[in-house]
Amino acid sequence: MGLTNRCARANETVMSVKDEFGDRLGAQAAAKKALLEKFRAKAAGGDAGKAGTDSAAEQREAAQRQVAEREAAEKARLAQIAERQKVREERAAREAEEKKIRAAKRQAEAEALAAAERAERARLDAETAAAADRERQKAEREKPKPEMKAKAPEPKAAAPKAAPAKPAQPEPKKPEPQKSESKGKKKKK
Repeated sequence: MGLTNRCARANETVMSVKDEFGDRLGAQAAAKKALLEKFRAKAAGGDAGKAGTDSAAEQREAAQRQVAEREAAEKARLAQIAERQKVREERAAREAEEKKIRAAKRQAEAEALAAAERAERARLDAETAAAADRERQKAEREKPKPEMKAKAPEPKAAAPKAAPAKPAQPEPKKPEPQKSESKGKKKKK
């Protein structure tokens, strides 16, 4: 017998030992399962009537809880919808108010701009009228007066020539006020 035959036999025995151990573990697990099933059947059999009513009551309670949860969820959903709607309405009201304010502001700015333009036009018209008036006055000053040159002294035709009137009495001379030296000159400091 060669070395390989001995190794082959050794492996066979090791494998057979492993198989036997696995079989024993499987059998032990099956026995525990059977014992557990037996215990469960015994517990369920002793309280068979009571367990049936408890499970029905539990099912009703579970159904009621589900209905209550659905109702609560529906109420919460409706509350959220109402809250969102309220927020939308508030936002729309705020935007409408801001729009009114912007429109009033734009209108006030337009009115102020129009008033400024009217004032500027009035100022320009006044300046133009004043400049035209100055030009007209300047032209009148520089223009020789045709009325003065055209008029020659008219001889008095109807007035009789009378003798020159004699001065009755010469008028007395008025004394001139004396000028003081301090009035005319400025004092130096």
